[in-house]
Amino acid sequence: MSPMTTHEDGSDPFRHLPRERSFVGGPAGMPSPRDSENGYGVPPHAIPVTQDVEPSDLRQARPSRERRHLPRAAAWIGLLVLAAGAVQLLLVATDLVQLGTPSEPRVLLRLNTQLNQGALTSFAGAVLAAGGFYLHRGQQRPPTMAASSAVSETRLHRNLLALSVLVTLAVVVLSVLPTPSRNVAYNPGDFRPLAQPTNVTSYGAYRVSRNFWADRGSVFDANVQITWNDNRTGAALFGGQPGTFEVYAASASSPRESPKIAASFVVPTDGFYVLVVWLGRCPTLTKGECANTTPYVQAQLRAFVPTTYLPAQLGGGIAGPGLVILSAAGLRSKNRFAPP
Repeated sequence: MSPMTTHEDGSDPFRHLPRERSFVGGPAGMPSPRDSENGYGVPPHAIPVTQDVEPSDLRQARPSRERRHLPRAAAWIGLLVLAAGAVQLLLVATDLVQLGTPSEPRVLLRLNTQLNQGALTSFAGAVLAAGGFYLHRGQQRPPTMAASSAVSETRLHRNLLALSVLVTLAVVVLSVLPTPSRNVAYNPGDFRPLAQPTNVTSYGAYRVSRNFWADRGSVFDANVQITWNDNRTGAALFGGQPGTFEVYAASASSPRESPKIAASFVVPTDGFYVLVVWLGRCPTLTKGECANTTPYVQAQLRAFVPTTYLPAQLGGGIAGPGLVILSAAGLRSKNRFAPP
């Protein structure tokens, strides 16, 4: 039996009944082939229309996500920097407990340098952490300005915050970098006899090196080798042992008046300096086992300034927090004066 019955004239006896509409097939706004065959086309107004997303909306959504992530990341970086500075301060406190009240200039210089580095690092990290959390909270508010103006303002704040992160990290890196040094090598011919210094009462003989330049705040690491040779045979004596000796540092203009122990010496002013070596094996080089002998002195000197990076760290410790404050102040003013 045919699924549909018609009159003899070919008309549909069920045309007065409502027909079920089909949405199968056909592009948007056009009736499907089955609807066209049966004459039941779908009215155009019944087809939903999807609104396209403008490219500008996508570009504005991307900075919105970025500006939410950057302040939070900056805040956590600031906390890590703060922890690093706190560790430096803790190490200084531990040294002070162990040493008591240090009196050597070199120890004081080292502790002061570490104290300044730890304080600058802690300060920069604390400001970065506080500013990062403040900016993150402030940028969670819905924008109240025009889209182009809001994006421009946010980009400026984000750039200032990113620059402050880089500056703060540079402060931390400078505190762990090895200090640049200058090495000076001395051969036996670079030392000559020196009369006994006026402020040293030790017996024995003295040798003074050729001069070298040192910057203010420099400290020295001197490695001295002493050999005693027999004047008659040229053989090394005393089993190659140097015997008792001490190394001093002194101004080149007055080596006899200003020698100080090299291991604790800190250069007071820029200028030329010398090494003074005390040979204490014998009271004199003409009596006892030192008679008919010649001491040969060699040395390797390493001079460096522990405070080399401190000026740069001071500048970074001020510039980094300053950039954070500028970024936070700009965001605060934008939120305060923005139209409702």
